[in-house]
Amino acid sequence: MIDPMTSPDLRQQLERLYGSHFGKIAGYFRRCGQTEAVAHELAQETFVNALRGLRGFKGGSKLSTWLWSIAHNVLLAHVRSPASREPQGGDEPVDPDSLMSPPDRHLSGMDDCVRRGFAAFAAEHPERAQVIYLAVVEGWTREELASHLGRTVHAATEYLSQCKARLRPYIEHCHGD
Repeated sequence: MIDPMTSPDLRQQLERLYGSHFGKIAGYFRRCGQTEAVAHELAQETFVNALRGLRGFKGGSKLSTWLWSIAHNVLLAHVRSPASREPQGGDEPVDPDSLMSPPDRHLSGMDDCVRRGFAAFAAEHPERAQVIYLAVVEGWTREELASHLGRTVHAATEYLSQCKARLRPYIEHCHGD
């Protein structure tokens, strides 16, 4: 096990990830139906949890893979909490056109129809949307997905294929013939 107290480099890596991944993680939360304020709060919670759990990071994956795993768990905990079902004072409904943040340059070329379709898909299937995002946007390998999902590489590949098939009805009308 890597001890972050003896490895300041690990702490510095996490600090660098904050700069490069905070916007991506907040954008992921927004695409999963969270308001701007909640998305930023959940992204902050992700990094706080990562800092607290840094001592438990064993180095078996990239630090960014581990961070996305924490973000996934933060979202699930939030969605499952009774407080997340109560209307938040001052929070506006999510406008599908605002789901893309400037740091999400990878997705900025997507047309509005596809973005809206993906947002609707993510609201109904946040776990499947995360897998697609990690594979397509973040460029994760099948091995990284398998590790994240706790599955074999073959099973992770099949799951990704199933996720894409589930997404298809949400966006197929966007490319009208």
